[in-house]
Amino acid sequence: MTLKLNTYKPLLILLFGMMFIWLKPNLAKAQDPRYLLPIESKIFFPELFNMLEARDWQKLTISIELMEPFLSSMESSMRAEYKSPLYKALARRDYEMVRSNLVKVISDGIVLTLTQLKNEQREDLIKIKLKYCLVEYLVIDNYVKTSNMDVSKKVPFGLRMNYNLISNKEKYNENSDFIIKTLRDYSNSLKI
Repeated sequence: MTLKLNTYKPLLILLFGMMFIWLKPNLAKAQDPRYLLPIESKIFFPELFNMLEARDWQKLTISIELMEPFLSSMESSMRAEYKSPLYKALARRDYEMVRSNLVKVISDGIVLTLTQLKNEQREDLIKIKLKYCLVEYLVIDNYVKTSNMDVSKKVPFGLRMNYNLISNKEKYNENSDFIIKTLRDYSNSLKI
């Protein structure tokens, strides 16, 4: 029995090592609702707004149904309701309300990501997620500009500044708090 265990010991160590390596990036993914979208957010979110602008309610409804796991995860993480108001606005084909709901979901997603990144130590992961936040913000920026030009100036500048502050955790967190507060205030001001 000892001979067999010693024979399989390196294999078991290798197997557990591989599982740990595989699980580590997936643990980061488990905390990020963005990974629950059917395709990358930088492609998916602009397409949602293109469908909305074209008033293609059928495709928009199907796409938002594909967002169900993402919306559920956002609801549990942010303790807010996204699905019900969005589905009601879709059923009424209310362009303004659907747009406001989508802007709220995306801005709150950025807030969630920035909040999680404040505790992240891996600079490479922070850089990747900050890029996603900036790209996602730029998707909604045209809509934000129409209602609050101040937010439209502060958020992209703050996200770019955060990218340069990654090595200075104190300044990074301070700037993140400012962006989070700005986006939260904006998101809470949306009529949904």
